[in-house]
Amino acid sequence: MAEKRKKVPAPSGMAAGKKASGAAAARYGRDELVRQARTLLRVSEDAAAGALSGLDREELTVAEAKQAIQQFLRRRVS
Repeated sequence: MAEKRKKVPAPSGMAAGKKASGAAAARYGRDELVRQARTLLRVSEDAAAGALSGLDREELTVAEAKQAIQQFLRRRVS
């Protein structure tokens, strides 16, 4: 039988992927995004910490964090 997935409750203080129409996207601190990396960003905490540590901003939206992480993961290493 197929296993049912359980719904994971939204982390404290974060909306569960819902946006209010016309409202600005919520901004979260880097530390909070790193702690919730697996749930919100689908990456390890280490990957999120590495990607977000080089940014000059302290607060980001989830979309901005995802973009920064994708750029970090696709970066060429030598």
